[in-house]
Amino acid sequence: MGRKYTEAQAKATKKYLSGIGECKLRVSKEKKEYYMSVAKEAGMSLNEYIIQAVEEKIAKEKGKQSAEP
Repeated sequence: MGRKYTEAQAKATKKYLSGIGECKLRVSKEKKEYYMSVAKEAGMSLNEYIIQAVEEKIAKEKGKQSAEP
């Protein structure tokens, strides 16, 4: 018998997501699989890998250590 998604879990998820922004990235299925495998090899999720890559690019272009606003 599977677990039920409790009201407390739903509330916690809603609270968490209310503070999160979302960006969609559209790529071919092949590119997605490639990016996922590269991220996995680096010991990261695809999301972490993409964020790190963006922050590094910003830092390089801005000459800063961090991409924090």
